[in-house]
Amino acid sequence: MATDGELRRHSKLSGMRTFEFLAWLVLTAGVLLPHATFGQSVGTRDLTAGFAVPPEHVSSPSPRDCEKVRSSISDGASVENKEGHPKAVGSLEFSIVSVEPRELVIGEDFVANLRLKNTGPGPVLVPSFSNGEQIATGADTNQEQYEVADITFRLVSGKNRTPVFLDSNGALFAQPADKSSYLMLNPGNWVDLKIKANVACGAARCLAEIQPDGNAVLSGWWYQRVLTHRVNGCDEDHGSHEVREVNSTPFKVVVKQGQPGRRTQPKPKRNHATTNVS
Repeated sequence: MATDGELRRHSKLSGMRTFEFLAWLVLTAGVLLPHATFGQSVGTRDLTAGFAVPPEHVSSPSPRDCEKVRSSISDGASVENKEGHPKAVGSLEFSIVSVEPRELVIGEDFVANLRLKNTGPGPVLVPSFSNGEQIATGADTNQEQYEVADITFRLVSGKNRTPVFLDSNGALFAQPADKSSYLMLNPGNWVDLKIKANVACGAARCLAEIQPDGNAVLSGWWYQRVLTHRVNGCDEDHGSHEVREVNSTPFKVVVKQGQPGRRTQPKPKRNHATTNVS
């Protein structure tokens, strides 16, 4: 049986050990916390009902006023990060979280939940509105612009491993001059997206056929760019200037044959991404 002196000595040592442990914990936290990555969701965008394209207010040159309209296309030039506008700064991680149903049927719809996360060191702006009619494209009668992020899917199936762009229905819009039309993703933050698509080719020209496959691969594609329209007398220019392009991590799915008579070709629809995929 311990004596009173031994008990007092044990109590003192335990107290010292507790103090030393707490001091170590505080010191460790002070070193590690500045390097830890914290994040949170900044919102959800349900795009299963589709999207609305911003209305155009700049008219093309009239044949009555112009004997010959000189048309041009400004394409491929990347948008620069001007005045500290953090659009092209940072790194984004795009992933498919889930697909319903998990077994896709050729010619039928499915719904996918995706996540766009900022894994870089600085903030990133991404378009926020699915209803483009809420976006002002500019008051100038000679030029207009808006930013769009198209979300679509690619599917690899069968023996021919050529990706097929699917008929999808997701887009978000913003006005470059209006910061409030964007979602700000600080480092570690993310936005969740819900997109509806159909297991059918959605490109203007399909390079492969969708085939039944027990080990098919589905991937998401985030394509963000600024679209411009300028008219100067008889000169007209349409521009598409890339901000960023992000491919998701591959997501394995099962693709089954659809019933005869199911739609396998895309219905006519304005889709910013697939209309420029050859």
